[in-house]
Amino acid sequence: AANDAVFCKGKMYDLCYCNADSYGVDAKRCFMFLRNLGEKTYLVVANFSDRPVELRLNIPEDAGKYFGVELPSETDLIRVRAHDGEILQL
Repeated sequence: AANDAVFCKGKMYDLCYCNADSYGVDAKRCFMFLRNLGEKTYLVVANFSDRPVELRLNIPEDAGKYFGVELPSETDLIRVRAHDGEILQL
């Protein structure tokens, strides 16, 4: 992923502020954001907890407007192992 232009040159949209109360989110130990370049959009979720987590995240309509693309309003269930992360293409 580090070589993908979306992570080097793309726009970023923070999802932490709108997911503090979302299913499975520990706001002190989970970090999530979107990256976009053109038609490519990725969701990045980091789990800094000692335990695996299952999350369901909200994606604000403003994120799609900011990127100029259609995005879902929420994610399916995302499983992230302890001290690990996931990168998902939307």
